[in-house]
Amino acid sequence: KRDLGQLKFPIIAKKDDSYQSKGVEKIDAKEDLGNRRFDVYQECVPIKDEYRIMIFKGKNSPKVKAFGVWHRSPINQKSRSLRVNESEGGEAKSKFRWSPVPLKEFASWKGVKPIARAVFDFYPNLNFVGLDVAVDDGGKVWCIEHNETPGLVGNSSIRIYKYIFEDCFRKKMPKDVIKHFQEKAAEYQKHYKGYDYVDIPKGEETLVDLEDEVVL
Repeated sequence: KRDLGQLKFPIIAKKDDSYQSKGVEKIDAKEDLGNRRFDVYQECVPIKDEYRIMIFKGKNSPKVKAFGVWHRSPINQKSRSLRVNESEGGEAKSKFRWSPVPLKEFASWKGVKPIARAVFDFYPNLNFVGLDVAVDDGGKVWCIEHNETPGLVGNSSIRIYKYIFEDCFRKKMPKDVIKHFQEKAAEYQKHYKGYDYVDIPKGEETLVDLEDEVVL
């Protein structure tokens, strides 16, 4: 907090244990902080779009790959402004809608690549991470945060298992296991009725090789 003089307001203040933007606030001026304490402070960036990208690095290949992209859009006032005093009924949590983005249509792989590589270089034993990024009005990609235990969107957990299996054993997942996954995915669809990010994996999902920025 003593280094706030180096930042240009407005800023985003965040607590370490925050989730769904609970504990995250937009602060317009230093005097607005009062005696409140946060763990992370950063300057605001004019954001055009936000995404969550599921990426992994296998045991048998040093290449970083991505297997899912979801666009995040706000659906309540707290998520739009990040100001608690503007939230509806004092809502502490932000609410978002997640929409899947086809990997071939995501246009910011070039900006995501150095961020993903930096994460895995810093954590060499990490093999999976949910990467939250923002794209500003000029097309620059910013890292919001990375999480090794992210809120898994839709059937991400199923896909993670598949890619780890195939990387570890260097063979395709058996058809009977894929069939079991499809049945589980169908259960998800019933449980999360109305959510458009839950789909049934077919066993041959697309990957993006971030090293070469190519769709596999």
